[in-house]
Amino acid sequence: RAAAIDAQDRLYTVDFTPRIQVYDRDGHYLRGWTTPDARNGRPSGLSIDRDGNVLVSDSHYHCLRVYSPDGKLLKTLGGDAGSAPGQLGYVSDAVQDADGFYYVAEFGEIQRITKLDADGKFVKCWGSPGSEIGQFARIRAMALGPDGLLYVADACNHRIQVFTTE
Repeated sequence: RAAAIDAQDRLYTVDFTPRIQVYDRDGHYLRGWTTPDARNGRPSGLSIDRDGNVLVSDSHYHCLRVYSPDGKLLKTLGGDAGSAPGQLGYVSDAVQDADGFYYVAEFGEIQRITKLDADGKFVKCWGSPGSEIGQFARIRAMALGPDGLLYVADACNHRIQVFTTE
């Protein structure tokens, strides 16, 4: 469902089972683990944070799980489903910037990006359902560019939108 490469060129993948698997640059399996529960659905996003930890967007559990590179669960952000500030919807992807802020993409009924501080506390959110600039129809992936901008891939609107992170 998603893949990410860390600074040591290890490839992390998350699949539909919901396994996270780690491979070296030659494709040799190193280790793996699963998310705590998959009865309601499986993770859909994966990235590496500024400290080399693995960010797993656990879609159907409305949370972002942060794992060490060895698979130890370090923290869970969110988990309270809803659209109020601090609650999360269907989490599809997440990234962390150099200052420690998390950007969490949500789709389904909500269609927004939520910014959280390093401790997971709500900072702000933006976006709404629709096809205009600043609106989303299904965020599938995000990336922070070397320019410090947040690039957001909106699958159903067939476009990339670019935002400042301030």
